[in-house]
Amino acid sequence: FIPSYFLSVTKQGSKRLFFFSAFLVFFIMAFRGEDVGGDMIEYVHFWQGKDDMYGTYKYPTEGLMYEPGLSWLCYFLHIFNDGDAWFFVFCTSFLTFVPFLYLVWRDSYYKVLPLLLYMILWGLLDISYTALRQVISSSLCMLVYIVWTTSFKRKWVKILLLIFLVLFSLSFHATVYFCVFLYMILAIFKCKTNSFNISLLFVTLVFGDNIAHRVPFVAVLGYRR
Repeated sequence: FIPSYFLSVTKQGSKRLFFFSAFLVFFIMAFRGEDVGGDMIEYVHFWQGKDDMYGTYKYPTEGLMYEPGLSWLCYFLHIFNDGDAWFFVFCTSFLTFVPFLYLVWRDSYYKVLPLLLYMILWGLLDISYTALRQVISSSLCMLVYIVWTTSFKRKWVKILLLIFLVLFSLSFHATVYFCVFLYMILAIFKCKTNSFNISLLFVTLVFGDNIAHRVPFVAVLGYRR
């Protein structure tokens, strides 16, 4: 808050503050130890092929067999690395945080406040360390929204990309159905952005953190230009 008071008075200062804040949060996430976070060490063992609470990416437990997205991601990452914990932590942090940063940079007027709300409402520094599959699925929902609100010369490419991202997000955690349901409401009833954001805020206040960290837009409520 103190730097924002001095730097946000100018557009250049606001940009510098945003990049500094974004780098700070991403650095904390991406370069933490693999044992930071309640379930993170189990996910690291899953990636490394060590049998643990979730099994391994080749032989997941029964619950993850029905949500295979994390296994697919591990297969893909193993193309580039044989199983180092730091690599898995860095890549999942990148996938989790970068879509959110892009949305804030593109759509938000006060670019630092969404970072603060992201940490408060979504519980970034505990939920992102623990509920990895839920967080990745929410991040993919952000990518859905980015594609949805971006113009494409070929409409069929946009449609195929949206279908792929929606299905991929659902493969990580079933609770993302809630986000997909809200997307459908927005599309069918053509809700205005402010009305949609107010609805999300209401849902967050009523249902609390269990819903808040699965709805990616609570971090930008009221701050779009």
